[in-house]
Amino acid sequence: MALSIHDLGQAREAAAGVLDDLGLEAYVFDVEPGETAFRVHVEYRTTAGWQTRDMQVAPRQLADAAGDARSRARLAEQWGDWLDLPVPGGAA
Repeated sequence: MALSIHDLGQAREAAAGVLDDLGLEAYVFDVEPGETAFRVHVEYRTTAGWQTRDMQVAPRQLADAAGDARSRARLAEQWGDWLDLPVPGGAA
């Protein structure tokens, strides 16, 4: 996937926004371009200790999440499931 530094920065900013929406107490993350998708690597603290997860995210999902609250909420719900977290404000 051919990206500019601007595209990668926007993807990283969108991912940070989604992770912030999840209400994680502490986390570090990275977004790396792949051939067809971004790889998002997250290390985060839970009551059981630090966890690490990797997932592939379509570029369009991050672009949509950056500019649309509904898309961002959908992505937060997916990532909450992926990270095994309750979505803030949702059913526990």
